Amino acid sequence: MFISPAIHPRTHFSPSGQHREDWLADALEVHLAVSPHVIGFRSDERSDEKLRAASAPEGAVVRVAKLPDRILTVVAVPDGDMPSTQLRRTLVKQWGSRNLLVVDEGWLMRQPRRDVMQSLTACKAHRVSRTDWILVEQHLLTNGGSSDLGVCAAHVLRDRDPVIAVLALIAEGRLRIDFSRPLSSSSIIYLPTRRVRGRRVLGA
Repeated sequence: MFISPAIHPRTHFSPSGQHREDWLADALEVHLAVSPHVIGFRSDERSDEKLRAASAPEGAVVRVAKLPDRILTVVAVPDGDMPSTQLRRTLVKQWGSRNLLVVDEGWLMRQPRRDVMQSLTACKAHRVSRTDWILVEQHLLTNGGSSDLGVCAAHVLRDRDPVIAVLALIAEGRLRIDFSRPLSSSSIIYLPTRRVRGRRVLGA
């Protein structure tokens, strides 16, 4: 059963007080939970066994992610062990599939990605009214699909915490944000695009 990113329970990850595999799994799952391309994800006993049989680095973890057009196996490896590119070549050869992504600890834990992911995940349980969602969406459509976080929040009328409401919409996948920049009122928020009859249109 795939876990929906919108209801994923984990919100924090830290190497302090956790086994290496545990916090790396947390980091990977938080990344999958807020990824705009991931519909759901799950752990998989068979993939775990295949990863161990492939002599993967100690502490490596694997999750199976459901994307709109395929199923992707995602492996996270600790820093300082087998390079992610080398492990991917090994796994592609041994597993006979190229639907495989290998990421390393440094990529998952780097800033500001880590802080942005945690902030979004912490907002997942926040429910945004349909009225506020329509107001924010209309504002973005009027402005070419993107706007500052602070300006988007100003269009939230019913919620007592407009910024959290906008972050919750991002966490749900209705909006997008740039993970490569620190979170602030000037962060650029934008509508996702989708294909309709061969054309790209704005909106989730």
